[in-house]
Amino acid sequence: MNIETVVSEPLRRAVKDSYERRDFTAAIMDAIYFLGDAIRERSGLDSDGVALIGQAFGGKSPMLKVNRLETESERNVQEGVESMLRGIYKAIRNPRSHEKHEDTQQDADAIILFVDYLLSIIGKSTTPFTIPDFLTSIFDPDFVESKRYAALLAAKIPERRRFEVFIEAYRLKETGDAKKLGYFFKALFDVMSEEDRKRALEAVTAELETTQDESTIRLSIQLIPAPYWEHFPETVRLRVENKLIKSVAQGKYSAATNKCLAGAFGTWISSLFNHMLLKDEFIGALASKITGTAEEREYAFQYLLFSFLNATHEPDDYLVMILEGRLQNGDARLHKALRPLTYGKSLWLERLKPAYEGFKEAQIASSPETDEVPF
Repeated sequence: MNIETVVSEPLRRAVKDSYERRDFTAAIMDAIYFLGDAIRERSGLDSDGVALIGQAFGGKSPMLKVNRLETESERNVQEGVESMLRGIYKAIRNPRSHEKHEDTQQDADAIILFVDYLLSIIGKSTTPFTIPDFLTSIFDPDFVESKRYAALLAAKIPERRRFEVFIEAYRLKETGDAKKLGYFFKALFDVMSEEDRKRALEAVTAELETTQDESTIRLSIQLIPAPYWEHFPETVRLRVENKLIKSVAQGKYSAATNKCLAGAFGTWISSLFNHMLLKDEFIGALASKITGTAEEREYAFQYLLFSFLNATHEPDDYLVMILEGRLQNGDARLHKALRPLTYGKSLWLERLKPAYEGFKEAQIASSPETDEVPF
């Protein structure tokens, strides 16, 4: 047989070396390995042998359908294809894996042609999972914002397609609802293999290493689960954290208009508190906000202080000193901002307890001109 003319090119490449050196048993095994890879690629499954065939082609609702399965005849064809594939493994591959065989060229020709025929059937089979269809579920306006819903969606992705789904969903991140996408990416990271998670973080790293787009950085922080921040290269972490802290340093909030006047980008640092390299630098920036102008203090109270104290269990001596000083000076807004800490056990509040419980609001001196003005 001239395999150059009668066998499809992908299979021909898979068996070529063994066939040309006349190792026909190896050529047969190469063909069956290629067949298994084709089924795994098509189905997204990661098993092998008869288990792979059963999972891909068996059952009342097969993962890979060779026809519509609407008639008795079509169902028989599906079962027949499954049986033929099982036979390839049971009667051809397994014996050659467990004992010595010396196949002739005629044996190899017949089996390789048969495998090529099966590959043509597999190539035409339909699968219930396609990435374009699945992406519509992720970006669905009716996506339910819950861990359970996201986990159920992630469970539908075949194991071998999870990284591909990550790449496509991440590429389209700017077109979706970041909060909903955050639920999905958390669920996806939970089911991805360690190797796929590593590849996913490498893809994000390539973007974070150079981008100046604050929106891109913000979305990456929202979508990648916070504990994985520590898995990024140190250069990326330092670069992004530094940009966030610089934004914090510019932060201002107007209590009168309930608007952030500056530093909106910096507020996203709250997601990274327990995983930061530049925590000391952030504490310095936060202390400056707390002791700054009214708009700077309000920015700290609105976006950063409580979430930082709640997330960071070990009190920082410098920040404790700053907070104590503000309480002792009668800062009513700070006293109010610390109130949520009283609803649980907080080492920060333990340290601040004397100043907090002994708090006396500073009295603002009035002037004769304004005594009778109600507001």
